[in-house]
Amino acid sequence: MAKINLQGGFDELAFLEFFCEEPKNSQPSDGYWCYEVTDSLGVTLKFGMNIIQESVQIELKIADSTVGIMCFELVKFI
Repeated sequence: MAKINLQGGFDELAFLEFFCEEPKNSQPSDGYWCYEVTDSLGVTLKFGMNIIQESVQIELKIADSTVGIMCFELVKFI
């Protein structure tokens, strides 16, 4: 997959292709989109981004227990 530039606006098709899911939550006027995918073992990845604030938040859960959260600021591309 090629880089996805976040500065030129939100590329919904690129993220749909990447996650194979529609966003679970979105506030386009605020620049926010959140995707969540769960595998057959109950491992969940939650990927939220705000293109206005240039931030990305990633949460990893196993069976509803959070095992890690990562936050990134000044994100220009993914």
